[in-house]
Amino acid sequence: MAVRLIARRCCGLRWANSRNAVGESQRLNVPCNPTGAAYSAAELREIADVLLRHPHVWVFTDDIYEKLVYGDFKFSTIVEVEPRLRDRTVTMNGCSKAYAMTGWRIGFAGGPAKLVKAMDKLQSQSTSNTSSVSQAAAVEALNGPQDFIGEMVGVYQERRDMVVSMLNQAPGINCHTPEGAFYVFPGVHGCIGKTSRGGAAITSDESFVLALLDEVLPLAVEQERLEGWIMGEVNRGVPLPGLYPSDAATKARYEEWVSSSSAVRS
Repeated sequence: MAVRLIARRCCGLRWANSRNAVGESQRLNVPCNPTGAAYSAAELREIADVLLRHPHVWVFTDDIYEKLVYGDFKFSTIVEVEPRLRDRTVTMNGCSKAYAMTGWRIGFAGGPAKLVKAMDKLQSQSTSNTSSVSQAAAVEALNGPQDFIGEMVGVYQERRDMVVSMLNQAPGINCHTPEGAFYVFPGVHGCIGKTSRGGAAITSDESFVLALLDEVLPLAVEQERLEGWIMGEVNRGVPLPGLYPSDAATKARYEEWVSSSSAVRS
């Protein structure tokens, strides 16, 4: 079932618009890729209240970014908020984000025993399985020291604050401050219908991104089903020559990106 959702706080997705369009399953990703927005416990409570009225609906929640949240925001997951959904919820996580182990291909899930057994049966017969080396590495990551995660999150938060501030200073661009993950999701609606500094016509988010690629070479991604929005990453998506946002080269690179993003004319 396709449901058109509108922006919440400039980039999240508002559940209220889809509460009458519940299908067979509900997928949650908190914090979210590609926006970085995250549902609070109160917002998850609203979602849970709807789901309780639809007992046929399964919930699949991807909590891969649970440790990458900023400021005073507190991560919550749907079963924590509403334990009565436990028997029809699959909670997924992994080592790729918080432990920077993307290439190790380690993920895991928890859910009703009958479903997990069926998942195991299907995977064991149809796909390759996680290597023993990756499994050992994941055990060390999960059981080892965790203090480095806080340090990494602190760096990401500095980058997030810098990038969001600079984007919001650019004419025609608005960007919500994401609660988590490592993405920014600026709206470029104010640039559409204008011309880039290099003479390219900005007719859509795609043409905006292509103009940036041709003229400045940052990496951003247009959103096919959300006209006027693009995605960048504060960890790698937009080039970051230095580790910290106070690094002069890093700031200069972002300044070039933002100035070019906003250097459009009617």
